[in-house]
Amino acid sequence: MGGCLSNNRRIQCASQREQTKKLANNNGKMSSNDKDNAKILKTYFQDVFNRKATIDPSVLDELTQRPVTMSFDMAPSIDEIKTAMKKIKKNKAPGISGTTPNMIKNLPEEGFQILTSHIKQFWEDPDYDHKAWHKMKLILLYKGKGKLQDPNNWRGIYFKEMSAKILSLILAKRLLLNLGKMKAGVNQFGHVSCQEALHTLHSTLILKCQCGLKT
Repeated sequence: MGGCLSNNRRIQCASQREQTKKLANNNGKMSSNDKDNAKILKTYFQDVFNRKATIDPSVLDELTQRPVTMSFDMAPSIDEIKTAMKKIKKNKAPGISGTTPNMIKNLPEEGFQILTSHIKQFWEDPDYDHKAWHKMKLILLYKGKGKLQDPNNWRGIYFKEMSAKILSLILAKRLLLNLGKMKAGVNQFGHVSCQEALHTLHSTLILKCQCGLKT
């Protein structure tokens, strides 16, 4: 049974790939080759990632100054790097270089020391950088509904290089630890535990519905 499901899944994925060989542009014109597909996707993602919004920077002056956390400035420790490496899930897709999570997790001691030195030097030296850490592999994942030929029905997924992912995990953990120490505003629920907020919102909507009130 499991084998049949696996075969069906492969057939479904192959079928999707066949159908997505032809994408449609904004005017509804279908592509005829991979070059046309690339142009359509370029236009689509340029629009997605370059949407402009009106910003009023003066509101920043209204924010209360928080205590400065000097620990953010410290280079990642060996324990932080090891913890980040453990958090990376096995058998996940690699970045452009092809370095997989399994390779990173099974580095010999010498390889781990080299990786650690690169991360620390990147952190401390503003002139030390890796172009590969700024490049990501972009793939498309079908959202599960709508026409396969419509780029809007596909989600762009970025695959980072593993070393850059480790750095991101270290930063994320530091920020989350600091966020937990901060006293959020009475209306702050984003990026913190929001189960209570969801429960309150859900209860309010049900109550208004039972009373025949519009929402």
